Amino acid sequence: MAHPFTAELSHSLLNSSAPQQRLNHLITKIDVMTSGSLSEDAVQQRLTWSDTTGLGFMIFSFFLGAGNLIFPPLAGQLAGWQVGWTLSGFVLSGVLLPLAAIVAIAYRGSFSALLCDLPQGVQVVVTLTIFSLIGPLLITPRTGLVVYDLVFKPLLADAWNGAQYGITGAFFALTLLLCWSRGSLINRIGKVVTPVLFLLLVVLTAGVVLMPQGGVQSPQAGYQAHPLIAGLIDGYQTMDIFGALMFGSLIIEGIRSKGITDDRSRCHYLVLSGGMAALGLALVYVSLFWLGATSATVAPQPATGSQILTAYVQALLGLWGQGLLGIAVILACLTTAVGLLSGFADYLASITSCSYRFWIVLSSMVSALIANLELTTLITLSQPVLFAFYPGVIALVIVTFVRPRLAHPVLSSRLVLSVALLSGVLDALRVMGIEWPLLRCIPGFEQGVGWVIPLLSLLLILCCVPAACSEPSTAG
Repeated sequence: MAHPFTAELSHSLLNSSAPQQRLNHLITKIDVMTSGSLSEDAVQQRLTWSDTTGLGFMIFSFFLGAGNLIFPPLAGQLAGWQVGWTLSGFVLSGVLLPLAAIVAIAYRGSFSALLCDLPQGVQVVVTLTIFSLIGPLLITPRTGLVVYDLVFKPLLADAWNGAQYGITGAFFALTLLLCWSRGSLINRIGKVVTPVLFLLLVVLTAGVVLMPQGGVQSPQAGYQAHPLIAGLIDGYQTMDIFGALMFGSLIIEGIRSKGITDDRSRCHYLVLSGGMAALGLALVYVSLFWLGATSATVAPQPATGSQILTAYVQALLGLWGQGLLGIAVILACLTTAVGLLSGFADYLASITSCSYRFWIVLSSMVSALIANLELTTLITLSQPVLFAFYPGVIALVIVTFVRPRLAHPVLSSRLVLSVALLSGVLDALRVMGIEWPLLRCIPGFEQGVGWVIPLLSLLLILCCVPAACSEPSTAG
């Protein structure tokens, strides 16, 4: 997930009481982002094909980041000849669900409106949890780890034990400096990163198709019996659905700022441009999955996807290709880290008495500390967290679309979200080795999707419940 503009989001997106000048400043930033791609036709409540394509590329750039490059290759190698089914599951959780989250925000108007059925305190907890997960606890430390693991580790001697501390420390010191100044440098860098990464992926795709570095192997355990579910779980690692909830309102404001104020037209263009972005991401994942599936010769028994990607790029493009990949990854991770930490600090500054700079220093230090774990360790530690919260976030998106069909939307929404969260916690406990044998009777529980049947069954029942009495709506 890559979004260099997240520093501008938190006040405008999450707080209905945000100052109007803050929102105007955000819209100005969006105007700069989309300049040259959206024409004057927007003021007529329509966008031309080039306008829509430009918006689709902007959404694509929001999601494409270095972190999205390291998980598909490993999943592809583990899937072997089941790569097609695994890829389908990955696209479902890593592409379609984030797209659905953006459409849900467009449907309700804002991120805060998605949470309107929850008590005010719970809304704050949910928002803070999402910001923390994609901020200093998981995604941001992973940016520093990816830079070390993918760019510098292959060039360093194993005996240099202090290399990771120095590199991750320098990375987050630079991140802190850029967050501190809040300058436009990071925005300009962000506009360069995506085209470079995209060009590199095009070259890499051509190489993978024309000169595969090995044959497809047999699938590993877990990918042989349930490849679709395994891919779905692998897609959790991108955490793009959390990012979609975070910056979905930014995309909506981008459309509004160009004159598309009608709800139906706004949703239409968002679905169309989002579909283009989703298609682009899916094609990137197809390439990376096939790269992983044919990588057993150049990267036997890898611990991470970054090892596969590094070895494959070196085999295809040599040191020049590895250098280009390294530069693109460093810049992509830097823009992502700056955006996420700035957004996290901005939000906390808005709900506490501490300043933005206090929170940016603290979050940078926490990120640098966590970034000194091994990449495999961080991924392992993140799995219970993702299993716990993903069902709840997915349920939040689903409830948004079915809410008009619910007889008692507030009560029903709270019930559905509670069941999803409970199911997620049980899945997380199973991942940690704690489980109750009776739960194994739930279809999919042992594969990590035990929440699906209970959640869908509950939604079906609630949609069939007649309205015994009217309930005032709290929709935002």
